[in-house]
Amino acid sequence: MRWRLTVRGTVQGVGFRPTVWNLASELGLTGFVRNDGGGVTIELQGPRERLQSFRESLPIRLPPRARLDEVMQFGLEERPEEGFRILQSAAEGQGALLPPDLATCAECLSELSDPADRRCGYPFLNCTHCGPRYTIVTALPYDRERTTMREFPLCQACRREYENPADRRFHAQPTACPRCGPRLSLPVEQIQARLEQGEVLALKGVGGYHLICLAEHEQAVARLRQLKHRPQRPLALMVQDPAQWLQLTPELEELLRSPARPIVLARANRDVQPWAPGMHTLGVMLPYSALHHLICQRALVVTSANLPGQPICTGADPGLERLADAVIHHDRPIAVGCDDSVLQWGPRGPVPVRRSRGYVPEPIVLSLDTVPTLALGGELKATLALTRGRQAFLSGHIGDVENLETLQRLEQNTEHLERLLDVKARLIAADMHPGYLSRGFGQRLAEQRDLPFVEVQHHHAHLASLLAEHGWPSDRPVLGLILDGTGWGPDETLWGGEVLLGDYRAYERLAHLDPMPLRGGDSAIRNPVRQALEYLRESQVELDPRLPCVRAASELELANLGRGPALATSSLGRLFDAVSSLLGICHRSSYEGQAAMELEAACLETDLSLEFPIHQGRIDCRPAMRELAVALLAGVEPGLLATRFHNGLADLMLRVARQLAPERTVGLSGGCFQNMRLLGSTLERLERGGFEVLTHRLVPPNDGGLALGQAVIAQANQA
Repeated sequence: MRWRLTVRGTVQGVGFRPTVWNLASELGLTGFVRNDGGGVTIELQGPRERLQSFRESLPIRLPPRARLDEVMQFGLEERPEEGFRILQSAAEGQGALLPPDLATCAECLSELSDPADRRCGYPFLNCTHCGPRYTIVTALPYDRERTTMREFPLCQACRREYENPADRRFHAQPTACPRCGPRLSLPVEQIQARLEQGEVLALKGVGGYHLICLAEHEQAVARLRQLKHRPQRPLALMVQDPAQWLQLTPELEELLRSPARPIVLARANRDVQPWAPGMHTLGVMLPYSALHHLICQRALVVTSANLPGQPICTGADPGLERLADAVIHHDRPIAVGCDDSVLQWGPRGPVPVRRSRGYVPEPIVLSLDTVPTLALGGELKATLALTRGRQAFLSGHIGDVENLETLQRLEQNTEHLERLLDVKARLIAADMHPGYLSRGFGQRLAEQRDLPFVEVQHHHAHLASLLAEHGWPSDRPVLGLILDGTGWGPDETLWGGEVLLGDYRAYERLAHLDPMPLRGGDSAIRNPVRQALEYLRESQVELDPRLPCVRAASELELANLGRGPALATSSLGRLFDAVSSLLGICHRSSYEGQAAMELEAACLETDLSLEFPIHQGRIDCRPAMRELAVALLAGVEPGLLATRFHNGLADLMLRVARQLAPERTVGLSGGCFQNMRLLGSTLERLERGGFEVLTHRLVPPNDGGLALGQAVIAQANQA
């Protein structure tokens, strides 16, 4: 009897073919296994009971990172043959999945430190179970000639391993050794010595260049901040022992040590002011490549090597010389840049902040069929999405598409993802904001290809991204509490504190924060003190010099209060800015979200809250601003008032849900739900009130998830 099995899923680049070879050989079956453009094809011949045993054993014997999504079986005529073979890959077919970059496995780490092993101390060792994948591949099926490793012919010893189905490095495409593989421009020992001397280095890693320095070298950290123009923004650390830095739980440690090796934001067990001013949480990751294991003998500050507003650097760039005391290169090309992923530990487990290395290009499974749809995200924290059938593939983090360089990176990622998936978009979607560069690129691309172009409202996309990652059915509207900074509304005002009832096709705006003036646009966002003054003026609060925001304001800011044109905004993010400055916590922001993050960090424990009245769908923040000002002048601790503000918002969410949720299902999305206190308080109240609550677990609640929502909205409106 002869069977053909057509396998779809994550079955390339994860050791699947050696597993099939070993299992078939153990059972005495003949035939072959082969990668193709659609996944893997297996032909097996032998007695029925042994074939059946193969089918039953395969899911149990899968390599750690493999995943079977579909196995189709066909009967074939028997034919004479001997043994079981692994054939050369075929290019035909569509549907293969590639795993993300994988952290160095335990077996490779053992070799890295074994003086008797020929790869001892080699910064680029890997095997079938670990190493770069997404960042080196140029096309599928996944074979060495379609990766950037094609430039490194294997030596005789590596070739024997690569061609031996019983070896751990059988068809491990990035495999190499000191004799035949990539090389560093500076020996590891010299890198370590320069770090000990307090230097800031630009180091080429897996998905791009990092700036690194010793975390506990005060002058080096200050110099890195100066070079990177990040005077206060939190910096991530790479450490060997996370227990020395974080309040660890078994679940948190499991996430840190997962093959994705993300940066994890969690409560620290020490003072974090040198690395995260104003915070009580710290971003920590473990080494994820052999190179990192070799140089991370002491804790390192690790941040992407790019100037503000620029994408992560992936190749030789003269600008790197201005960012570091020395630039350390290696000669393995990076096919596509990929920043480190960032997750927070939330009330339900991990909450993505940035979905990139270690997770991309794993697909999101959708509840609706799609034609190939390209969605280009928004402006900040941009990612793009490309759909194929019931799968959506998101790019890695691209950055803020506010200049030509980042726009070019968006275009490059579009080309790479289409080529990698062998899919050409037939529908294009983007944010409806008229000033976004991503929208302009999408419109031009649609015109060039003669394709439909769909403009998607920002907050509808947030809601749809949440529904999509939950596989939510398309015919069940959900009440979305969509809270963020700013997004363009169809009424040409800036939305951001929205209560929407919607599905993939459409939405209705049932309630929102009462619009307040945003005078000065981006300048006001960078200066929360201006928002505080405007909100106090609108709330008819006297600008008492004892109020911190009044003391912090310049004479010009006080003189210009209420003057000049202003866009109206219903943004909750801007309300967070105003409250943060009012309470004396943050008056000037040097990075996005600083005022809100420091307000959250300042909270003290209290059960008291503030009241936010609702009148005909308009949520009034003015009574809360008046109450905060009165309490502050009466001497109440700002940290207690910060908590009352958070509690008041959570109480508001419950009241809104009770009034407006038709099926007692509520979705929470938007950048404000990166605030774990707000998320936790809102979730606790809603669940206690008997609501089913959807929260993000696969894509970020911030604008990094917009592209997914845009893609499903565009598809639903073309159906």
